[in-house]
Amino acid sequence: MIEKKRVAGENDKPIRVISIIRDLLQDPKLKDEYRTKPKFFTRNFKINFKTAILLILQKTNKSIQLHLNEFFKNFGNDTLATGSAFTQARSHLQHEIFLNLNQKGIVDVLYEDQKFQSFRGFRVLLVDGSKIQLPNSPEICQEFGTIKFVGGKKKQVTGQHGYGLASVMYDALNKVVLDGIIADAKAYEVDLALGHLQHTRLGDLLILDRNYPSYRFLATLIKLPSRHFVIRCSRKSFVAARVLFEQDVVGSRIVTLKPPSSIQKEIQKLSLPKRITVRFVSVRLSTGELEVLVTSLVDEKLYPTEMFKEIYHLRWGVENFYGVIKERLDLENFSGKTVLSVKQDFYATLFLTSLESILTQLADEQLALKSADNKLTQTVNNMVSFNGLKNHLVELFYSYNTTIRDILDTLTNWFKTNPTYTNRNREVPRKKSSARTSLNYYKRRKKLCF
Repeated sequence: MIEKKRVAGENDKPIRVISIIRDLLQDPKLKDEYRTKPKFFTRNFKINFKTAILLILQKTNKSIQLHLNEFFKNFGNDTLATGSAFTQARSHLQHEIFLNLNQKGIVDVLYEDQKFQSFRGFRVLLVDGSKIQLPNSPEICQEFGTIKFVGGKKKQVTGQHGYGLASVMYDALNKVVLDGIIADAKAYEVDLALGHLQHTRLGDLLILDRNYPSYRFLATLIKLPSRHFVIRCSRKSFVAARVLFEQDVVGSRIVTLKPPSSIQKEIQKLSLPKRITVRFVSVRLSTGELEVLVTSLVDEKLYPTEMFKEIYHLRWGVENFYGVIKERLDLENFSGKTVLSVKQDFYATLFLTSLESILTQLADEQLALKSADNKLTQTVNNMVSFNGLKNHLVELFYSYNTTIRDILDTLTNWFKTNPTYTNRNREVPRKKSSARTSLNYYKRRKKLCF
């Protein structure tokens, strides 16, 4: 089993997170930095700077006007804002503010000491991309591009729709987003991954899927001091990987790689090493399928071959993350049809998932302790937790009539209701649903928490 390191003692990080975010939202410098023009948010309008941020974070699947009516009901004020007022207010707010809140309010607090989960001293970071369907407005299609739809027996093109490519760097054990980007649908995932590397540090272990291994990417990672990686290889990747696939046995081999002649000039221009030493490891999955991984963890005594199956299994964390933002939070049901509103919704969703992870830590620990002797482990139901955040955002970040401790106690009790149950050794095979099954799910079975 993977050991998750957590230093004993009271976990006061949720309180610090809320306190810091409150201070940030009150800081005039934040408004000056993230409004699009100095004149915006200077007059006392119904939707001010902080209200606009909370309304975006409280994204709903209802109409904008219904959302506003419910929001302002919290203040006991019969004077309601209009959908037009909200549209104008959000157009004055830069989307980067949610990255700032995530970094200063959550990420910096999480890693300021050693009270976070790790594996053998490594922060386990996952990087992956996913296509995101966007509103089909001309502005968005021009900014992000489109994807074609095909249908019929001859797979004829039946239309096209706005699409983007999301890429995130995600902490597998602490379940927070370190960085994210939404880019052109035809962007190269490796280029986006390279952009995430500025958020890594000494002692990080990156786990990636088979879209990423290339000499350029491996050499870039090896050039960074004390960053390690485990990356899945395809059957058409490196020669050493192809050999292990052909042998079809569990094992490992250390190999020195050189760049192919086609990219040698690029490698030289980037000042990357002309030779790198890596280790190729083959592992057998429970399905009987063989997987080959390339890694910088070359010490076979410290990192035996059988360990890598367990390490790579952590990569499912980022798959689950995309499932949460697409299914639970309904990311692709955007609240606006402009490029700015798409970016605001995307980065606000990333911030919200990190916030939920921090605030549910205590409830998760209490549920795990309660079910320690049970066959199934109890965990927080994120349908309940995200709905709890939505209903308490105003108390958390706007009206301070209740102490942070009291709000968190209320939320923790909320989070512990209707927990989900997971088998500790559960392995769920990936299933491909038919179009009819998917349509039935989205029309009749899907439940929304926002």
